[in-house]
Amino acid sequence: WKFAILACSGASQYLTIKKGTAVDVPSFHIFGKKDKLLIDGKKIAEYWASSCKVAHTHGRGHEIDARMFAREEEMMVKLNDFLDENLSTKKWGFFPKISMPECYLW
Repeated sequence: WKFAILACSGASQYLTIKKGTAVDVPSFHIFGKKDKLLIDGKKIAEYWASSCKVAHTHGRGHEIDARMFAREEEMMVKLNDFLDENLSTKKWGFFPKISMPECYLW
C-alpha cells in the first residue's frame, strides 16, 4: 500500500501485529474528541511509524460527515497535503484550496 487513512478507528483487540512493531506506511489518523473509542483508536495509531504519521482530532464524536469538509478546515489542509505527498500524481491538489465559508469540493 502507498498510504492509509484511518478515521475514528477502534477494535484494537483484533490487531495481529506484535507490540513494538511500527507499520512503515504513511498514515493519516482522524480522531473525534468526543468519540467513545478515542483511546482505542489512539492505541491503533501507536502501531504506525511516527516518522510518516499525520493525525488530526476533530471536535465531534465517532463520525465523519459531509459537513466536516467545511467545518474542519485545518484537517482538510493537512489531508490535502498528505494526499499530495503520497499519491503518485503528486501536487495536483486533491481538494481544491478555496476560501471558507465554502467547503472543499471533491
